[in-house]
Amino acid sequence: MLLTHNLPLDDDGNRTICHACSNFVDAYFFRKEKLGWRLAERQDSAVTVGLEGYLGETRIIRLGTAYALAVEWGNCWQGACGSWLTLLGLGPNTSSVLAQDIPISADNLGAYLECAEEERPHASDNMEDRRSQTCFSVEGHWKVNSKQLMIDFKGLIWETPDKDKDTVISGTAVYRLSNGKFVLESGKNLVLKL
Repeated sequence: MLLTHNLPLDDDGNRTICHACSNFVDAYFFRKEKLGWRLAERQDSAVTVGLEGYLGETRIIRLGTAYALAVEWGNCWQGACGSWLTLLGLGPNTSSVLAQDIPISADNLGAYLECAEEERPHASDNMEDRRSQTCFSVEGHWKVNSKQLMIDFKGLIWETPDKDKDTVISGTAVYRLSNGKFVLESGKNLVLKL
C-alpha cells in the first residue's frame, strides 16, 4: 500500500494553496507478482483533510487486527484556533473513512487581547479599562483500542475581567466503530465551536 498527499492544481498546473483549500490522500494497493509489484487498486481522493497545503500530523495506528491512517490537523482564523482528527481505515485493496474531522481542540486566546494568557487580569489590575469577553481553551487527547476511540478533554472557559467565573471543562467522549464509522457512544465532545 502507498498513501500519497495530493493537492489540487489550477488550470496552469500549479498547486492550489489557499486558506479554504483542502488536501487529498490517495491510496494505492499493490500485489506481488513474479516480475515484481503491480498496481492492483487505486483510490484517488480517498479522504479530504487539512488546509492550505498542510495535511497535518499523520501516523498509522492499529485498530484491533486492522490499521488506519490517523490525521490530526488544525488551523487558526483571526486568532481562534482548532484541530480535528480524521481516521482512514486501511484494508486489503481498499480504504474507507472511519471518522471525518472530529473536533480535538479549540481556543480563542489569540482572538481577543483579554483572552491571551499573559494578559489574564489580576486582582490588582485596573478593571475599568478591560472589556468583558468570554474566553476558552479546550484540549483533547485521543487514543484508540480495538473498536473504540476515546478522547479526554480538559479546558477552561472564563469571563474577563472577572476571573471568578471560571468554568472547568473535563470529560471523555467515547466513539465506537459501528457499520464502518466511529459514532459517539457515550460522553460528549467538549470542544467549543469556533
